[in-house]
Amino acid sequence: MCARNSCDPFEISEKMEPAKIVQKPMNKDVKEGTKVKLDATVKGKPVPEVSWFKNEVKLEPTDTVKIQTKEVCPNPFPLDKQL
Repeated sequence: MCARNSCDPFEISEKMEPAKIVQKPMNKDVKEGTKVKLDATVKGKPVPEVSWFKNEVKLEPTDTVKIQTKEVCPNPFPLDKQL
């Protein structure tokens, strides 16, 4: 991403970062038929695509499988470097 203001030669360029798992899902033992929630945190630029697998089979959303993705954007201008 690149932003430029015609009145100011200020330019912002977004650097690419490789995908990295920041928080792995924890192992959980549950009884069959019981609900389980697994959380993971992944970062990278551009935002990585995440897939979940069970026994090497990709999970797809169904009536019993819910997959949610939430994009979290950190402040691009830390407090000590505000414009």
